[in-house]
Amino acid sequence: METIDRYRRIREQAGPLVAKTPDPVARRAMVVSLLHHKLPKVSWTGFYMLRGGELTLDVCQGPVACPVLPAHTGVCWAAIDRAAPVIVPDVHAFPGHIPCDARSRSEVVVPLRGPGGRIAGVLDLDSHEPARFTEEDATGLAMVLELLPPATGGTPADAFADCDAGMLREILGDFARNWLAHDGVWFQAVEKAHGMVAAMAADAEAWGRFAEIEAKRIVSRFGLPEGGGLDTLAAALVRRMYAALNRYEVRRVDERTLRFRMVDCRVQQARDRKGLAPFPCKPVGEVEFSSFARGVDPRIVSRCVVCPPDGRSGDGWCEWEFTLG
Repeated sequence: METIDRYRRIREQAGPLVAKTPDPVARRAMVVSLLHHKLPKVSWTGFYMLRGGELTLDVCQGPVACPVLPAHTGVCWAAIDRAAPVIVPDVHAFPGHIPCDARSRSEVVVPLRGPGGRIAGVLDLDSHEPARFTEEDATGLAMVLELLPPATGGTPADAFADCDAGMLREILGDFARNWLAHDGVWFQAVEKAHGMVAAMAADAEAWGRFAEIEAKRIVSRFGLPEGGGLDTLAAALVRRMYAALNRYEVRRVDERTLRFRMVDCRVQQARDRKGLAPFPCKPVGEVEFSSFARGVDPRIVSRCVVCPPDGRSGDGWCEWEFTLG
């Protein structure tokens, strides 16, 4: 009971401090600090968080630690694979033990739950003493971790921290399809309430404003050269939300001319499957692509090569040309 009482006191002390900030890293740092300085014979205390399928070092106190732990190897990964605390009296006898500190003799690892109850990482404590940790330590640490429930903090990206690259690509595709579906139902709602002419005008205005914002954010996010002309435009076009949905071609005609062709278009292909005429998107596209180019570099001028309802670009749908003025 003495061990559990110690953890209760740590939890009581940590609660008000953790509540002072919504930042999940600051909260974990506070918990680590208290545990490391309040628990006897503990040589290292820290979190490892799942990032892209790897366990990556987070906040910690003690000697230098391994920055990344190989998947499904060692004590920390054992806690994740078992979805339960792991107590190791002698780390040298544990299969696959990763010796970040050669002086460590015993270890306890407790899983940290993230959004949706999924394991987001682990709390790891080491000791230079053999058999330092017991079931009471595992229970007490889990009690302290209750101060870090998923609902009390975290950034929007925390829900995807344990997704690998393949899953993230699939999620990006889902987001893009949801974004396109919202665009469609928004247009249909305006058309139903005010008619096609009003819907087309509203669509053009919305896309004109959105496309420039999107372009500037892409340039900033990917560190593209501002005012970088057609090279920056080419790099930005393939990073639009559309790029996660539609097949496209970007072709440099000459030093001052670039062409973008939409080979696949989910909107037009859906209409084609239903036996409907192509959506007359040229007026909106003229505003959209002009605004996007302007967001990349105000010197770039765009023009429509071909777009419904005027026709199609070969086996594709629309084609746009950009020149550097």
